[in-house]
Amino acid sequence: MSEFKAHVSEAKKKSLIETKKLLEDNSVVGIIDLNNLPSPQFQKIKFKLKDKLKVIVMKKSILKLAIKELESKKKGISGLDKLTEESIPALLISEEDPFKIAKALDKNKTKAPAKPGQITPREIVIPAGPTAFPAGPIIGELGQLGIKAGIEDGKVIIQEDKVLLKAGDEVDQKKSDLLAKFKIEPIEIGLNIVGIYQNGTVFGREVLTVSEEEYKQNITQAATEAINLAVFSVYPSKDIIELLIKKAESDSLALESSQKLLEKIGSDEVPKEEPKEELKEEPKEEPKEEPKEEPKEEPKEEPKEEPKEELKEEPKEETSQSENQEAPQETAKEVPDNSEESKESDSEPDALEGYSKEEEKRAQEVITQMKDKDIIGGK
Repeated sequence: MSEFKAHVSEAKKKSLIETKKLLEDNSVVGIIDLNNLPSPQFQKIKFKLKDKLKVIVMKKSILKLAIKELESKKKGISGLDKLTEESIPALLISEEDPFKIAKALDKNKTKAPAKPGQITPREIVIPAGPTAFPAGPIIGELGQLGIKAGIEDGKVIIQEDKVLLKAGDEVDQKKSDLLAKFKIEPIEIGLNIVGIYQNGTVFGREVLTVSEEEYKQNITQAATEAINLAVFSVYPSKDIIELLIKKAESDSLALESSQKLLEKIGSDEVPKEEPKEELKEEPKEEPKEEPKEEPKEEPKEEPKEEPKEELKEEPKEETSQSENQEAPQETAKEVPDNSEESKESDSEPDALEGYSKEEEKRAQEVITQMKDKDIIGGK
């Protein structure tokens, strides 16, 4: 039995050789998806970007075979094989940077309405707010798609945002009609890049289509978070040491100010307590001590007691001249006038107090006898 061999046309062999040569000779090669791309737009974009890139349309089988045969010769080229699975591929050849190529292709895209059966490249949201639609059957159409709507001033109003389609969802007839009524054109017509190979690395569409603004924000955020981590973990490095010194200075100033504040609060509390203690102690101590001490010292009244003792002792014991001389000295301390007449006049009335008239006469006679005998000093 003769062995059966599949017949391969010369045209296919030639196309395979050319594709292998393109993949092998160029450092930057990519895969473009021609799905949903009308021919007029395709030709227009090719002509416009002919100086930056070259797009070659070929059969998917030939491209996959060429990639497979170069796996051992070109590192990482096999990554392009996966990108051809769910697309109508075309080979992109260029010497430009992959990110510049992706940016140029995005700028040359045009928007178009979504047709039934197409895949949405991004999330589609019906925003909340007023619409131009009058009240009518459209309210029922919105309700069938889960969109909350109402009537305001005779117009339909969307009450809250509604995600109608997610990225990668297939558009059906109802959603296609609704998007057309809202004039939402989610489909971008142009060369949709799938991935680009450069020096052993394959960059996917998700990486290549990141906007510059978003990319810058990501870098800025990453740098900020790295600096914060280094500062709060006190990691000394050339770029962080100045920030660490400033942070230490600010922390010390904050500590000093908080300490002063605590001292001020403490000083404000002391005067509030002292007056309360003084007010409680002073009124209790002073009024109790003064009335007790003063009456004890003042009511002695020596002039009243001494004359009574003299009148009782002198007539009975007939005291000597030395004792009688001491009595006037004691009275002299209390009476400023030193004359004998003043002493007699002062002492006699005091001595006669509390006696009857007869006793006064007898006492007066005794005093006169004593004066005559020089027992009591006379004139």
